[in-house]
Amino acid sequence: MADANTPYQKPSGTVRAGVWSTGCSNNWHFTAYLESSRWHGWATDQEMRWSGNGSRTMSAACTGVHDHRVRIQWDNGSTTGEATYGTARLHCG
Repeated sequence: MADANTPYQKPSGTVRAGVWSTGCSNNWHFTAYLESSRWHGWATDQEMRWSGNGSRTMSAACTGVHDHRVRIQWDNGSTTGEATYGTARLHCG
């Protein structure tokens, strides 16, 4: 299924996180969101889609102090789901 690592800062001013899926046929569709905390809730900093097996690196600019997380949604036509992975508080620039 899908998984992600906890967001990290590298280089300074950039937040990154790896996302991947394994053991999935091409009828499995994934959407990953790299999100940051804001006063109104979570904001999407980057959105990425893929099908089947694969790995990707998400990245976005960051400033200030915010919590960052990855959220992944999946769908294969009969099963849908969503999971949130590792929240990290980063001190960006």
